[in-house]
Order: sequence, then structure tokens, then C-alpha cells
Amino acid sequence: MGGKSFDEVYLYPELPRDLATGWGYSLIGENLSGIEQFQNLPIRVWGQVDHLENGMIYINVDRFEPVYPGTQIQAWSGTEQIVSADGQDVILFTTSGGEKYVINSSLVWGAESNVIGYLGDLIEIEGYIIPDNLVGEYSVLKDLAGSYPPDGVIDSTQVSVWDHSQDPSSNPGAVLQGNVTIDTIELAYEAINLDRCQAAAAEDPNMAAWLYVQPMWVFNGHFEDGRRFIAQVQALPDKYLK
Repeated sequence: MGGKSFDEVYLYPELPRDLATGWGYSLIGENLSGIEQFQNLPIRVWGQVDHLENGMIYINVDRFEPVYPGTQIQAWSGTEQIVSADGQDVILFTTSGGEKYVINSSLVWGAESNVIGYLGDLIEIEGYIIPDNLVGEYSVLKDLAGSYPPDGVIDSTQVSVWDHSQDPSSNPGAVLQGNVTIDTIELAYEAINLDRCQAAAAEDPNMAAWLYVQPMWVFNGHFEDGRRFIAQVQALPDKYLK
């Protein structure tokens, strides 16, 4: 982060938790140096409640430490299948290198609803292996993000930097101010969902939204203060738009 310091970090505790529901949590204070290296990794926090404001609990941090020292977020390409392990259906992810992991979200939300693309597609999953956590004979992979097809970019480790002086509620245009460096430009395609794109749907006007794929230019970059910048621009001339 180029030596950038942090004096406020948002905290998203894992469920279940012995914390007040319906509240957000923010870590504040002078003892947050180095916390960015644990982006999206579980940490333990010691501190005191400083104040409550607008549904947010502010915790002045004394110290913090990783729950799993040495664990890092990685990205793997591979394929998924649904198997039975310890009496329940789970998603088994087999990496291109042959390692097999049970996907954590399938333990929480079920297997069928957590498949990326179609079973057997080559996909990418970002996350980390939960130490000493086995389901059947397989280690558990805590999945943080997934993509199809694989793009080789680990987005889960990128830190979002918030400048409250430019909150949209006070000045919507201010968040777009500053010098931006564009890192990549990609041609992508936007669609609601192609699962329903069948020949029979062409005769049903209620299905029209599912039958369109639109090309767009995607600009990825960053502001000079570290904020991420993503812009999507229609790639079709206006005459082709309905």
C-alpha cells in the first residue's frame, strides 16, 4: 500500500457470532498498522467500544492477530462436482493440479445453489484452506470469490480505501475526483442470465431480458490515493441499442 496508514477499518464478523445483530462494526485507533495484509482473512481483535453512531459500533483497537498465522489467499483453477461427504451433499473442487477440496459455502448454503457455471466447467476460486478442518477425507476451502472463465487475478486481497470527506451522501460527484491510472482495458459481455436462453423463450415476451448479451468496455485502475476505479462503457453504437 505504499506506506499508507489506516485509522479506520470495517469489520464483517463471521456467523454465528456473539455480537449484536443488525449493527455494523468499525475498527478505529492508532494500532491498525499492518492490518491490510489480512484483508478477507479472519483475525482476533482486542479493544474497547469507543462509541455507537448510525447503526455502527466503533471499536478502539488495542491489538489484533490472525486466526490462522501464515495462511494466505490464493486462486486455483479447476472443476466442481457434487459428492456426498459426512452425510451431506457438498461441492468438491478439484484443482488443475489434482488437489481436492470441499467448498465451504456448500456446507453453509447447500451444494446445488453454489455451483459456478455448470458442473465440469473450468472455473477459478479465490480463498484459503482452513487449517485442521476436514469433511470426510477432504480439507475445506473457504471460498471468497469465483469466476468463469479463470482470469488469474486475486481480487480478494485488494484493499478498499474510504475517504469519508467524499461520502456520496454529502457530495456525490466528489468520489469521482482525482487522478486515475488505468491498469487494464477489457472487452467483456453483460447478460442477466443465459441459463434460460432456450429456443422456446424467443416466443415469450416476459423472457426478453434473458435473451440479450451486450458488449462493454471495462476500465480497471486506481486513484492516486489507492481507491479502486472500475468503469463500464457501452461498446455498441447507439443505433444498435433498443
